[in-house]
Amino acid sequence: MAHLLEYAHGNTRLILSLALLCFFLIVTPVMAGEITITAPGTQTYFRGEEIPFSGTNTESGTTYLFMTGPSLPTVGSQIQYPENPVTDGVSATFQTADVRNDGTWFWTWNTAGSGLDAGTYTIYAVSGPRDRDHLAGVQYRTISVVIKKPFIEASSSQKGDKLDITGSAVGNPSHGVQVWILGEDFAEIKTVPVDQTGSFRFTVPYGTTANPAHGMFSVILQHPMMNDQFDIVRSETNPDYVRNIQTGSDLFPLFGPSARKGSEAAVMLFQALNDPRVDDTYWSMQFGTEPPGAASPGPTSNPLPEQKITPAATSSPNPPFAGNGWFDNVINLILNLLKGIIPSPSNPENGTDDTFPPPIQTFKPVPTPYPNPTITFTMVPTITYVPPPKITVKPYSPVPTPYPNPTITINPPPRITYVPPPRITIPPYRPPSKF
Repeated sequence: MAHLLEYAHGNTRLILSLALLCFFLIVTPVMAGEITITAPGTQTYFRGEEIPFSGTNTESGTTYLFMTGPSLPTVGSQIQYPENPVTDGVSATFQTADVRNDGTWFWTWNTAGSGLDAGTYTIYAVSGPRDRDHLAGVQYRTISVVIKKPFIEASSSQKGDKLDITGSAVGNPSHGVQVWILGEDFAEIKTVPVDQTGSFRFTVPYGTTANPAHGMFSVILQHPMMNDQFDIVRSETNPDYVRNIQTGSDLFPLFGPSARKGSEAAVMLFQALNDPRVDDTYWSMQFGTEPPGAASPGPTSNPLPEQKITPAATSSPNPPFAGNGWFDNVINLILNLLKGIIPSPSNPENGTDDTFPPPIQTFKPVPTPYPNPTITFTMVPTITYVPPPKITVKPYSPVPTPYPNPTITINPPPRITYVPPPRITIPPYRPPSKF
């Protein structure tokens, strides 16, 4: 008996430890793993940029990714091929990222060539290959990113005969920017690379800016946009022509004997780039060349020569009319009176002058770039008065009532006859008899 008590006392701690372990295994639930997903910056990117996703996954050894967004399958689409939906339970239809030993994962999405429209897209990071409709029982997290449409812009600076063009092609076009230089007697097509920041720079060849025969020339910068390919290019099968890749047709000749030149070629190129089936965008500039020392043309004018206005009269102090008739005398009298009214430079106080009419004057009109207008007099139309029509007012007659007046009958009130109440006789009181 003493031996058993000693054995039980020595193993009490072991028994209590085993009991506590069993209790915690039964009562404490199994903690599930977690998964996270993050993206750098403000989660706003231009189509063509690379988006690095990262996160943690303590639930499984693989992170499964899919996306939803405008015009995409509601169950989720494959990130690399957005037009294809993911299939629940099929790992091959998901983009996967292996989980490292420290529980983190990392994957970079290259949006170039994805064909996505501008908009907001939601990226799912799931611990298993489950689509959007079957996320129960798995760990997942989401993040929203905004995809914007790429664009291109540029500016120019000129130093002597050197013309530098710098710009920015947002969206990271992998083939760079295509440059079209179109002049009156030449055409050139080249590709300019774009650095990691989207910037580019090139110099227009000296022969273009220094040759006065080129006249006006256009520089058109083409961005490949969503599909990351130039849809309007020089044809490979017919190098003299410009080709539309989307339609597979040659559009117009830019080289050779029948080539379109200058502004005509630029307009036809604009029409090709504006085709609804072409998603490319562009930026255009126009420049001009002229011979050394040539002045810029300005507005021209045609000054009239000097003109002399000679009054039809003599400078004699005598009256211009001499005769014995009464009409001549009246004219002479009027002219003598006018001598005292018209001011004279020699005697402006009283208006008299010994030389009337005034001497010959020289007039030089102000130059004008336009000829004198022709004034046309239009006869005023004759207005004939037309009296207003006579209005006759008829006497007022009331509008007849659509319903006849109602007949009111008064019945006499009923006759009330007074009936007296019945007479009640109360016998005299008699006390009860005593027994």
